[in-house]
Amino acid sequence: MSLRIIGGKFQRRKLQTAQSINLRPTKSILRETVFNICQNYIEDAYFLDIFSGTGAMGIEAISRGALYAVFIEKDSKSACLIQQNISLLKIEDQAEVICKDVFKGLKTLDNQFDIIYIDPPYELFEKHEEKMFFIFQELADKKLVKANAILFLEGPYNKSREKSPYEFPFFKNISKRKIGKTILYQYQLN
Repeated sequence: MSLRIIGGKFQRRKLQTAQSINLRPTKSILRETVFNICQNYIEDAYFLDIFSGTGAMGIEAISRGALYAVFIEKDSKSACLIQQNISLLKIEDQAEVICKDVFKGLKTLDNQFDIIYIDPPYELFEKHEEKMFFIFQELADKKLVKANAILFLEGPYNKSREKSPYEFPFFKNISKRKIGKTILYQYQLN
C-alpha cells in the first residue's frame, strides 16, 4: 500500500506503511475534501486524529499548517508506524502519539482542539453505535472542543442513514457528503 501526503509543505512525501497491519487508510479524495472544507481554519490549528491508523490525517494537517496534532491509536504497531512517520518528517515537536484505547486516550488530554477527525473501525457503526455517542460525550464533557471547532466523522455509506445523520448531544450535524462507499459527516458545537 502506498500512501502520500497530498498537500502542503510535505506534498508528495511518501509515508511508511505496513502490510501486516489491518488498516483502512482514509483515501486521498476524502483527505482532499476534508482539507478543502477546513482550509481557512488549518493554519496554527490544534488537530486531534482519533482512531489514527496510519496517522495520515494528522500528518496531512501539519503539512498544511496545523501547529500541533495529537494521534490516538490503540494498536501498538500502528502507533509505532505513526511515530516513525513523524520522525521521518522531523515534526516530533508538533505531534504526540497516544497509544491507548480512545476513551483512555481522551481522558489524558487537557487542551482544546480546532479540528477533530474521527475515523473509527466501520464495525462500530454496525455493532457498537453507542460507543460513538460516548466519544462525542467525552469530547464535550472534557471541553476538548473549541467553540468554533470543526468535527469530522468518517463512516461507511449506509443508504438508510442518508436522510438522518448520527445525532450527538452538544453537537449539530451541519453537512454530510457521500464519497464513494464512505460518508463524511461534519459537526460543530451547538
